[in-house]
Amino acid sequence: MSVNKYQPHLLVIPEDDANRDIFTGFLNHRSVNSRRVHVENVAGGWTDALDLLINEHARGMRRYDKRHVLILIDFDRRENRFEQVWTKIPKDLRNRVFIMGCQDEPERVRDATGLTKEQLGEALAKACVSGEAGLWDNPILAHNLPELERMRMTICPALLES
Repeated sequence: MSVNKYQPHLLVIPEDDANRDIFTGFLNHRSVNSRRVHVENVAGGWTDALDLLINEHARGMRRYDKRHVLILIDFDRRENRFEQVWTKIPKDLRNRVFIMGCQDEPERVRDATGLTKEQLGEALAKACVSGEAGLWDNPILAHNLPELERMRMTICPALLES
C-alpha cells in the first residue's frame, strides 16, 4: 500500500472486475486525490470481499485509525444484502466501513446510462465533488445514498479536492 497510513485514506475492496473498473473511473476524476486511495485486488464475490475485511484488514484498521474501507459489491437485487454484510462487520469498525454497489449487476447501470464503467465512475466522482446526487440518484444506485452521506461527512474531505 502506497498511502500514508497515518493520514486519512481509503482502502477499497472490489467484489469483481466490473466494480474495480467503475472505481478506476472514480479515481480518474481530476478532483480525486488518488494518493490517499489503495484498491485491493478483486475479491471474487461479496462474501470474499467481506472475509478480506474481517480476516485481513480489521487488524490494520484498529492499528491505523485514519483508515477507512469501502467494500464494493453487487447487491444482486437482494434487499437484505446490505444488512447481511453490515451485521458481520466488527462493531468497533463500523463507523469507518462503507458498503456500496449496484442494486443488481454493474452492467445494468451501464445499459441504463449508456456510460462505460470508467465514465460511470467519473460521473459518480463528479457528483461527490459537487455535493449533488447526480448519477447517484439513478434507481440502480439510489440505495447507496445513505452510505454516500456518511462518506461525505468522514473520508470524502480528505479524498476530494473541489
